[in-house]
Order: sequence, then C-alpha cells, then structure tokens
Amino acid sequence: GHMSGVLHEWASTGRHAGPAFACAHPRPRASPFRRLAPRRGAAVVAMGTGLFARSPASDASWNPAQDLALATNYDLYMRPGDVEYNTTIEREVYDHVVGKAANKLVTQREYGLDEDRGAPLVGFIADLADASGDPSASGADVLLALVPHLVADGFQIAVHVSPGDERLEASVRALAATHPGRAAGAVGVVPENDATQNHRIDDDDAARRRVLAGADLCAVLGRGPDVADARAVACRYGAVPVSEKTGWGLSRWNMPWIRKVFFGKKKSFEYDARVDAAVGARAAFAEAARVWFGDEDEWAKIVAGVMDDERR
Repeated sequence: GHMSGVLHEWASTGRHAGPAFACAHPRPRASPFRRLAPRRGAAVVAMGTGLFARSPASDASWNPAQDLALATNYDLYMRPGDVEYNTTIEREVYDHVVGKAANKLVTQREYGLDEDRGAPLVGFIADLADASGDPSASGADVLLALVPHLVADGFQIAVHVSPGDERLEASVRALAATHPGRAAGAVGVVPENDATQNHRIDDDDAARRRVLAGADLCAVLGRGPDVADARAVACRYGAVPVSEKTGWGLSRWNMPWIRKVFFGKKKSFEYDARVDAAVGARAAFAEAARVWFGDEDEWAKIVAGVMDDERR
C-alpha cells in the first residue's frame, strides 16, 4: 500500500515522540512495518451534542480504525511508528498520534484555516435542529461566545453544524470573515425531500467524524439528551472531553489527591454546572492548554487513557 500525500507531507517534518509516549500505549502490537515515527501537531478540540440520528456507541462506522470517511485510519493499540494493513477496509492503519496529526492537517485545509501545526485547533459539531426544539441545547450559543476569547488565546476553530436556526447559522458562516485563517464554519445542506434525507444524515455524520479524528479535545457544551453519546464518541476518536462535571461530588472538591486516589488518571476537563457555561468552559480550556503546552508526556497519557477506556 502507499501513504496519502497528506501523510507523506506530515511525516517529512516534526520530531520523534519520547519513550514516555511508548509507555502510554497499553497493549502494543508488533508489526513488520516501521515507516513513520509519531509526530505531535497542535491540539485540536471538538465540541458538540445534539448530534446523533443513530447511536454511535453501537455503530461500527464510528471507529477511527475502520472509518472510511477519514483521510488516515488509526488505532490506539499500535506501537509508535507501526503500520498495519487492514484487509477488511483495504487500507493501512497507523498509530493514533500519526493518524490524528494527518487528519488535523486535512481539517485545516477543508475549513480554509492556516496550516499552523503549533496552534490548538478547536472543532465544534452540533445539530441546531435539536429534538427538544431549543437550538441553545446544542451549545452553539456558548461556542460563539467563546470564539473571540479562543482566537485571542491562540486557538483555531473549525465548526460543522446541521441547519436548524437561521441566526446561529449566519453567525457560523460569518466566522471566516471575522477571523480569517483562525476560524471557519460550515452548515450542512437542508434536504430537498425525504429521498435525500438519509444522504444528508450520512454526509453530516462523515463530516463530524472527520472533525473528531483530528481532535484532541471535545467540549460537550450542550444540554440535550445526547451528551453521553457525544462524550463516548469523542473518547473513541481520542478527543478528551470538556464538559460539565458529573458524578457524586468529589470532583467538586479542590483536592486533586482525592480525585487521583479514587478515580485514577485525569481523563477529562470539567467545569462546574453551577457557573455560567461560557465562563466555566473557558476556564476548562485554559486548564487543558496548560497540560498541552506544559507537559507533552502527560497529554499523551490522557489521550491514550480516554481511548483505552472507551474500547474496554
């Protein structure tokens, strides 16, 4: 087989991951192929809820190792630099760092963003026509309030939404003009009739999966019924969730050692549901940025941890 042009281009630059990253792969598999070493690109964040016409938790297509919508397929359980040929999909599959880096470059090009490997790329995926009839349930209003702050902090933003609210759609389309090269948005096509409805759903699902494939973070900002699915599919694609705190309260305590003893490694970035969502989400992004820019090995362990948990 042969690598795509994007993957060749990505592999031509960058630096090798250290031994700590190899330790973050919990069950490595041997391979006779060692064509690429993992390179780290910029952080990618995907946000969304109110998304799923079909539950992705039970849908085999929502799997980065087999997803034909992706430019490059990847799997957690591969040693850094290994490549394996999957006879089922007739494609090569790479380790998740190489795969996510290649898909990130594709996302930047698809949305017309600067090909800036050092900039964290924030993605947002949402269905504005939420079943509850409340477009704000998607979290798009929170995202749009955050965009100027995220751009100022050095992030890029790529947005994909399905239609459902003309005001929010116009704001999404205006992102590219307001923040050229740093933010852009796309709105799905409204089906002309019932015959095209299934095609629209399939196209939207593929676009969402491409965003998640390049994503390092998934901010689940919505308040709809699909929050659990959004978190699960983000983890499956290696995007660490950013969302409201859940559970029975220990995570609310300002005592990190309690979280470590009782819950193990950090696997998400959370904000308190009692505060304003935009304020809380911005603080959670700041915490994620500190880990991303400050401790590469810790970030690699977090990403491997969320993928491993979702696969168990």
